[in-house]
Amino acid sequence: MAAAVASSGIGSVVSFPCMDVVGGRDPALELRPSVFVRMTAEQRERMRADGIREYGDLKVRMLVATGVAVVLGCAVTAAMGARGGAHDSLESMRAFASGGSVGLVYLWMLMCSVDTVGVVGSERSAAAHVAA
Repeated sequence: MAAAVASSGIGSVVSFPCMDVVGGRDPALELRPSVFVRMTAEQRERMRADGIREYGDLKVRMLVATGVAVVLGCAVTAAMGARGGAHDSLESMRAFASGGSVGLVYLWMLMCSVDTVGVVGSERSAAAHVAA
């Protein structure tokens, strides 16, 4: 949305480097809009819909990344435990898998409960539907 506003010539986002040194290491960078632009209701709704879609994509990526990490962890645990015998590798892998599974379920439940924060009445069922 900011790129569209900048390209339309209505306003632009300009960055101003500060000359002060922060913590004795790096120069600070301050980002300020040079012009404040009023958005129409349609633009606000489109921006909100884009944000919700991006948030949904982020949730899916988090669950997939966690699932992949659990599967890879199980494989590494099984490979490392193979040195101690078949029973040790199976027990280690089972423990890792159960912990990872509980972690995935917890992450999914947390995501579902965050989607319902601030939602009242009939909107709560719509938010739960979007979460699924």
